[in-house]
This record gives sequence, structure tokens and C-alpha cells, in this order.
Amino acid sequence: MGQRIEKLDTRGVRSWPWIGLLVVGVVVFAVFVTASYVYDWTWTGFPENPTVWDWLNLLIRPVALTAATIWFTSHPKWRREWTMPLVVGVVVFVLFVVAADIYYWTWTGFPGNRLWDWLNLLLLPVVLTAVPIWFTSHPKWKPAWTLPLVIAIVFCVLFVAASYAFNWKWTGFPGNRFWDWLNLLLLPVILTVAMIWFTPSATQQSDTMSNQQQQYAPQRTGEVNKRQDGRMQMHSPVLPLIHFKKSALWKTLSRFAKV
Repeated sequence: MGQRIEKLDTRGVRSWPWIGLLVVGVVVFAVFVTASYVYDWTWTGFPENPTVWDWLNLLIRPVALTAATIWFTSHPKWRREWTMPLVVGVVVFVLFVVAADIYYWTWTGFPGNRLWDWLNLLLLPVVLTAVPIWFTSHPKWKPAWTLPLVIAIVFCVLFVAASYAFNWKWTGFPGNRFWDWLNLLLLPVILTVAMIWFTPSATQQSDTMSNQQQQYAPQRTGEVNKRQDGRMQMHSPVLPLIHFKKSALWKTLSRFAKV
């Protein structure tokens, strides 16, 4: 146990330099960005992108991809205590967006963006993070999910058709063609289908491997015990006495002792 704790502590100590470098890099980048805005360094391109919307377009996809990669490598299960902070964060963000649109906070860059713009910003990051989380917690597709999925798809298709038919400009859908929809939906749909298709097979393979390990574990334990017994017998100091008692000399001496 002590050796195990020492190993864990050593790993933690080894990871500290990388964490320190990451923090220093973030601080240096933040100072550089602030200086580019204060001193109007146009060569950086930052002064031309001063809004929250611009920074979201720059950072949200790499952050989502990094989070999805970390999630895949660690495979944690979703915990109930994480639900409330997630819901609170989503609600706070929605209220912030609504307030920016109502009070026309131009520094956010949110006013003037339509539903189409928000889909282009958030659809792929949401798919990259939500789909892995869902399928790591629910690795097998359940038939009960099919009907809600079909209803949601039909609702979305009817909503898009209505936005074109009635020219709902607030959605931003009218004017976009099939190519634009492919550019929006192709990658999220492929990722979702791939997760639905490959996650059950991967789970089945892992279950098969775990069952095989459990099946062969007693046999391996028996073999290890036999080996240990053999080694104990080979190194036991009593072993020469045992062989001596089985020898012909011992039998002869015992006969003379009886006489």
C-alpha cells in the first residue's frame, strides 16, 4: 500500500511542471491579448475581433474537441452531482444571451445573430461533448429511445419547412441552400451515427474480454498456487528429511530400532 501511495504521489509531482507551464502560457497569452487591445496592435488582428462572439467562434470548437478527447481517454461515468452545475451554467448562459439581446450589449456581439448563426456556433461543440458523455453512460441503444428521436427529427424538419414557407427571418433559415445545410449538419450527424454504431460493439468486446478474464482467473490462480507450493517445497528445509524418511536406509534403521 505504501509503495502504491508513493507511486501516485510521484505521478502528481511529475505532472506539476506541465500544469505550471500551462498556467504560465495562459497568463502570457492573456497579457498579450490585453496589450494588443490597449495599444491597438492591428498586426495581431485582435482589435478587429473585440466581441465575445468572435472569441466564442475561435475557442469553442478546440475546447469542445479537447474535452471530448479527455472524456474518451478517461471514460468516466456521468454523476448525478454534475447535473445541477451543468443546468445552472446553461441557464446562466441563456439569460446572458437574452439580456445582451434585450439591452443591446454590442460588446458581446450577440445582437443581430439569428438561430442559424447560433446553430453554426454551438451544434458541433454540443455534439462533440454531449454524445460521448451520453454513450459512455448509456452504451447500449434502447428501443424506447427510437420514438422520441423520430419525433424530434420530424419536428425539426417541419420547423425548417415552416421557416422557409412563412419566411421567418428571425430563424435565419431562408436563403440557405442544401449545400449550407450539408456544411452545418454533415459532421455532427456522422459523429452521432458513428457513436451509435461503434459504441455497442466496443462495449460488447470489453464485456467479452472481462468475462474471459473472470473465467480464466481461477485457473491462473490454481496454477500460481501450484507453482508457489512447488517453490515452497523446493526451498523448504524440511524437504531433505521427508525424502530421507522415504528412503530404504530409514526403513532399515527403523527395523533395527524396533528390535
